[in-house]
Amino acid sequence: MDSFPQFTHDRREYSLKVWHKILHLLAGMVFLTLGVVFGPVLFRSSGSGLTAPLPALFLLGFGIYMLAQVARSRLVVDGTRIEVRGAFREQSADLGDIEGYRTIQTRYGSYTQLQLKPSLGNISIPNSFDTDDIYLAWLHRLTNLDERDRDDILAEVAQQAELGSTPEQRLQALPTARTRGVFLSIVTGVAAAALFFAPVELRIPSALLLVTTPLVAALLLHRAPLLYAIFKQKADPRAELLFVPLIAGFGLLLPARGVHFVSNQQLMSVAAPIALAYFAAYATAGRMGASRPGSWLGLLLFVALYGYSLAAVADTLTDHGQASTYSAQVLGKHISSGRYRSYRLNIAPWGPMEEPSRVGVSSTTYNAVMPGDEVCIQLHSGSLHIPWYRVADCRTRFPEDAQR
Repeated sequence: MDSFPQFTHDRREYSLKVWHKILHLLAGMVFLTLGVVFGPVLFRSSGSGLTAPLPALFLLGFGIYMLAQVARSRLVVDGTRIEVRGAFREQSADLGDIEGYRTIQTRYGSYTQLQLKPSLGNISIPNSFDTDDIYLAWLHRLTNLDERDRDDILAEVAQQAELGSTPEQRLQALPTARTRGVFLSIVTGVAAAALFFAPVELRIPSALLLVTTPLVAALLLHRAPLLYAIFKQKADPRAELLFVPLIAGFGLLLPARGVHFVSNQQLMSVAAPIALAYFAAYATAGRMGASRPGSWLGLLLFVALYGYSLAAVADTLTDHGQASTYSAQVLGKHISSGRYRSYRLNIAPWGPMEEPSRVGVSSTTYNAVMPGDEVCIQLHSGSLHIPWYRVADCRTRFPEDAQR
């Protein structure tokens, strides 16, 4: 990093980009209006409890937050000091406290993160500020930690004698590792598709493959942490293996659609140890990326999905026992319209279910029944002795061996 006195001492202040201001203003005005107009109605409909004013307060609070973002958000560069203001928060640091910067990629874009000295935390700088070349020149005099880490990894790889006789040959191990990572992800994707679409006789081999590929990925991470990574940053030259357990988890989940368990606690008693074992295997496999707490949380979510899916498939896929059939009355029905539309029925107690329950069904079953009708329930004992069942319109046969 260049010496600090080379920085200009002119104060530069940057506000949000015009289109960000417009979006925040519109959102703020809309939510404030909704809070004022519909707040009293929401308050009355929520009753007189402690939570009654929460819907109205949320609308008003979010509207105020959006407007405060426009009024207060500033990025200030004053000589060797930088300050980032948000709606209700201010962060600042001097160059002597800044170790460098990173570019953090998210599903919604990217932002700059200033990494401060230990115990001082980090400062995030959104890309929504209307900056100029002076700010970029100020920023680029700091150490680019992503590039530094990349250079460190390349230097370490070039020194690994077991990878080749020359530094050039050793560095070729990185593109080879990336090719292997892509191949492993493709194999996992093919196995996931086969588990859902292939004939019954191919489903168990496909499921076994979805158990194997995440284990192979964990083994690669442990054996060659300089060649493989999870949650790596864009500049990181290593092969990304995160997609292997992610694809495997979703692949195992697909054939479990329409399956319900009498006791979710029983299922979680199997799923939780699986998830924890995979979490330990991946979390201890070397460097996890720049945003380590966020990486750990993301990894925990992915292995939780995988553990649940694997437990569900292990209990249902090889369950060839005779099923028991029950019927239950439909008490109500509704559609959940979120990111994905789901169809749910409220059904009366039946068999082992002593209380009314809400179950997800296919759109065909949902459209075929009305409140007061009966649905048929096929109850299985489960290969892991975790009872599971499916619900369908009694006039329609259950898909033959759909989950096997």
